[in-house]
Amino acid sequence: MTGPSRGLSPEEYRHLLSRNPIAMMVHDQNSRLLEANQACAHLLGYSLTEILRLDARDLVHPDDHVERDRETDALMSGAVDSVSASARKLLRKDGETLWVQASKSVIRGDNFGKIMVFFDKSWTFEVWREGETRA
Repeated sequence: MTGPSRGLSPEEYRHLLSRNPIAMMVHDQNSRLLEANQACAHLLGYSLTEILRLDARDLVHPDDHVERDRETDALMSGAVDSVSASARKLLRKDGETLWVQASKSVIRGDNFGKIMVFFDKSWTFEVWREGETRA
């Protein structure tokens, strides 16, 4: 693992990723998972070794593929630098659908950008539905 060149040493970056209780992953423009933390693996029912063999897109429910791809394209093209608080359905290893809040930002600095994704599992579909009802 190497950290972004924005002030964090590689050791600090590894510490931030591995010790963070927030589920985090990094993938490239082709959805290949480059990094994930234990919180992400645990949230989705995988070991860290297993989850790193997967594509980020494989972890997203098929209903959300179009929106996920649109967000990824916007991030990679530079149209936006981040996407916050999008409701996302993920697929756990056991087949269960898990609703989360996904926030994404692009990491630039090499030939190709990478996308860092944070998942908030405390957010629930019911909270989203209540907000939609009030709107």
